[in-house]
Amino acid sequence: MSLQFRNAQIANAAITPAKLDTASAGLTYNFAGVGLVYKSLPSGITLDSEVATKAYVDSVANGAYWKDGVTAATTAELDATYNNGSSGVGATLTNSGTNAAFDIDNAASALGGSFSVGDRVLIKNQSTGGSSFENGIYEVTTVGDGSTAWVLTRTADQNDPNEFISSAVFVAAGDTNANIGFVCTTNVETIGTDAVSFTAFTGTAAITAGAGLSKSGSTIDVEVTANAGLGFSAVGDSGTLEVKLTANEGLVFTSGSAGIQVDYDNTTIGIISNKLAVKDGGVGLAKLGAQFSYDEFNTAGGTIFTLANAVGVANYQSGANVRVYLNGQRLRVGAMNTLASSQYTVFQDGSDTKICIKDALISGEILQADYLR
Repeated sequence: MSLQFRNAQIANAAITPAKLDTASAGLTYNFAGVGLVYKSLPSGITLDSEVATKAYVDSVANGAYWKDGVTAATTAELDATYNNGSSGVGATLTNSGTNAAFDIDNAASALGGSFSVGDRVLIKNQSTGGSSFENGIYEVTTVGDGSTAWVLTRTADQNDPNEFISSAVFVAAGDTNANIGFVCTTNVETIGTDAVSFTAFTGTAAITAGAGLSKSGSTIDVEVTANAGLGFSAVGDSGTLEVKLTANEGLVFTSGSAGIQVDYDNTTIGIISNKLAVKDGGVGLAKLGAQFSYDEFNTAGGTIFTLANAVGVANYQSGANVRVYLNGQRLRVGAMNTLASSQYTVFQDGSDTKICIKDALISGEILQADYLR
């Protein structure tokens, strides 16, 4: 037998808030007399007169509707078969590839070697053939192994269309996604049909490596090409980035503001007018590919002498590369047929370059010859 009560039979304020069912999803209380409407689903609040829970207010203030955290998040699409359950409730992803224990983003290693039943995970990379509707928050219901397929099931806090848009979740482990927050950016009206997309909005995932940089998880690295002149001060690409200098190769590093400098001897090469330049007299005969030779004679006139270091007629031009001095004064060059009026003559006889002097040297005089070869 059921009992019925009329409004007049219920005393004012007799029904306390504890008597109201605020836990069941989808219930609506219309307090028309006081202008308030309570809804147990925060995502269903649309009118100014509707009462919001503190959790809902906090989520709106933060720009996201936070979910319980997940252990890991995908970095690539899973090879799995999707079953939508009952309009999303009980929806599953079942491994359709090679049987193995479930693992994403190498997070199993952070969990002691494997995932456990009940671990929450974010699936965000399903896309092939328009399968992004499969994305969402799941929990591991079968871990799987070499003979059993793993199974994931949509969580109770994201198996209703109202529980997707602006929902945010924090990832705890993984090589790439650890310590990163993701937010759902799509409005879902029908689970199993509408696309679901998650975007990173906290942590280093929101940072893109620019030119010369690379990023792996939460680590930013400088890209250094081998033998490119740059390297790190410590073994294993650690320490500070610096210019690599090979000893005795013309460059030196000076501590302080001077930095990298050209290593020069300041004798042959130096800084002239703020530029690196060859100094006066800095280039010797050896640098020009020529060799200086020297002979000294002290003998009677009219004698023909072969230059001691001569190596053939090709090495000399008659009179051009040979200089003869008497007591330090250079003598002029003459021809063989004018020997009578010449102090000396330079000539070639077909094999060697020779000089011929006219007069016998007076005691104490020194006749010298130098030449390039």
